[in-house]
Amino acid sequence: MKKLIASIFVSIVMLGSAALASGSQWENLNQIIKDTGTVSETQFGIYLTLSSIVPIGTEGARQADYLSAVGGYDENGNFHSGRLEGVSEQWLIDTDGNWSIDQWLFRVSVDGEIDWIAHYHMVQKPNGTMISHDSLIVDDGEGESKWHSWVEDWYARTGAM
Repeated sequence: MKKLIASIFVSIVMLGSAALASGSQWENLNQIIKDTGTVSETQFGIYLTLSSIVPIGTEGARQADYLSAVGGYDENGNFHSGRLEGVSEQWLIDTDGNWSIDQWLFRVSVDGEIDWIAHYHMVQKPNGTMISHDSLIVDDGEGESKWHSWVEDWYARTGAM
């Protein structure tokens, strides 16, 4: 019985340590966004945004990722987030010379809980005219997996690890 209780205690401590480590990463990432994010004011709130745009190949194709804290400033000038929003887009040129855009959108609570995920596929002419815009079905497992791997990339990019 004592071994069972000790085993349960060790398991709980280990789970708590893992949660603390990931919580620490999350807090570090949030602080990095607040400290270095580009400020933009919108009708939906103030966005502090980190951007990462990486070329793919030589034709202008790219991976574009944006992670924003959305909120406002208090009377002391301190920023407070109400939520985080993420956009992940892969821009490739299709056989007709148009942009084929695979886009994921994420809305997450300040605690890191997923509120909403959407996945779209768009085709756009080089001049910016939208040819098609399709909403893709996202099952919970696929969306959560995409979010978790995407945020892990942000930890590595920003040094929040």
